This record gives sequence, structure tokens and C-alpha cells, in this order.
Amino acid sequence: FIVDEVHVTKGAFEDRGALDLIGDVYFRQEFSEFSDDRRALAILDCLSEDPRKGFTANDVRVQASLDASTVAQFLSRLVKVGLAIGPDDFGCFQVRHPCFAYWLKSKRPKFLG
Repeated sequence: FIVDEVHVTKGAFEDRGALDLIGDVYFRQEFSEFSDDRRALAILDCLSEDPRKGFTANDVRVQASLDASTVAQFLSRLVKVGLAIGPDDFGCFQVRHPCFAYWLKSKRPKFLG
């Protein structure tokens, strides 16, 4: 038996693969309250574009096409449940764990499509 790139890709990224299982254990419960809200998903999508980069509330507002009060409300809620961190000294927010961003991106067609 030889493990090749196809095996690794399937084992990591397909349904019930490693990334999906990590999401179940670490993120799904906190994420569940946001999964049906397009505004929250737009904000999370923005923060997940570059999980190591911080985004100001204004960056998020522009990219998500939402008003400032909605963005502030959802960023506060995302921080409270532990999906995002911030604001830092520069007023930036980011996802708490890059793995969450990768998990969300892998589920993007389901949540954002």
C-alpha cells in the first residue's frame, strides 16, 4: 500500500476527513449560532481570507458590505464566543485559530453558497 497525494488530500479535506473532524471538535458548537446568518458569515469570510492578518472593523465593513453598527455587533459576538480575537492595539481583529479559517473555507459552498 502506497500513500500518495490523492490519499492525503482525501483524508484531509473530504467530508469526514481530518479538517472536518477538527471542525466538529473545536469549532462547530461555537459556530452554530452564526451558521445561518449571512451577515456573520460575510464577516467570518472576510476574517478567514488571511487568517494570520488582522482586519479593522472598517476593512470588514467594506469587504462584507455591511453597516458599521452591524459589523461592530458581530465582531463583539465573535470575540465573546472565541471565534475571533481583537481588537489589538491597532484596532484589528482576526480569527482565533487559522485552522478555523481553513475549516470555514472548506465549508464555504455549504454556508456561503
